[in-house]
Amino acid sequence: MSGLGLRLTSSSAARCSSAVLRFQLRPRGSRSIHKRKTLPYPIEGGLGNFLPPEALKVVAVDYQEGLLKRLDEEVRGSPEAVEDIAQTVLNTACSKERTLAFNYASLALNNDYFLNQLMPLPTEGSLKNHQNEISAHLATNIREQYGTLIQLKSAFSSAVMGMFTSGSVWFVTDRSGRLGIIPTFGPGTLLFRSRMYMGQPDVRGPSLGQLEPTVPYVHAHIGRPRKARQQPYILVRRLLFPLFCISVNEHAWMAAGYGVWGKEAWLKEFWTVLDWKKVSQAYERISPGIKVSIDKVD
Repeated sequence: MSGLGLRLTSSSAARCSSAVLRFQLRPRGSRSIHKRKTLPYPIEGGLGNFLPPEALKVVAVDYQEGLLKRLDEEVRGSPEAVEDIAQTVLNTACSKERTLAFNYASLALNNDYFLNQLMPLPTEGSLKNHQNEISAHLATNIREQYGTLIQLKSAFSSAVMGMFTSGSVWFVTDRSGRLGIIPTFGPGTLLFRSRMYMGQPDVRGPSLGQLEPTVPYVHAHIGRPRKARQQPYILVRRLLFPLFCISVNEHAWMAAGYGVWGKEAWLKEFWTVLDWKKVSQAYERISPGIKVSIDKVD
């Protein structure tokens, strides 16, 4: 699920004038039961100290299959029984009567994306992470917008540690190569935003649900060039692409053996298994060769 285009559009459905992100959907199938998708690495090998084998099984198998089973029960006999999960999120997002279907589908979508942006370390060698796979293009724009990779990690980790509910934190970009950090809460997803509050509130403007359909905005924490960092929150417009995310759910760090208060220690291990090669490839497809300078960021 790398390189997922997220287009902000307006919904024509009744009472659904909220901003919508159009997702690059997988082809529809004829199946009546949603199946867990195979990960690009063996579950029995685990993901280092971040998600050891048993913990990875909890997150990738037990939790994911539980979501899909409950989704099947909710959509049985409806058109969504044979729909792609992403399409189910779109179909149910504006219906109060379909809240459970939306929640299960959205959570499954987020969890799948989260796991697919990770990769175990090689069993041989002294590598402690995949940072050597960061492309020169992405590295340049990280330095330009955040200062250093350490500062990017700090900003992202602060967003994760600042979440006192479950959800996800996303690292995103737009066509101009600008990078951003966006939290979503509960079943919130970057696919459809009418059910969630995202980012830091702008007390001067309308809430997300009140925005004019022709001017869809999303609040995001954006890396700015150094001289512009006094305003860490700006508005990203029209088109966003996720590069990676982390699932902020207590069952993950509990299953990994970090205990109730082990979120911070668990989060540090995330950077050891993040697949920077996949992240860099996605970034190159979205904004090939574009260097974000101070003059380009408004």
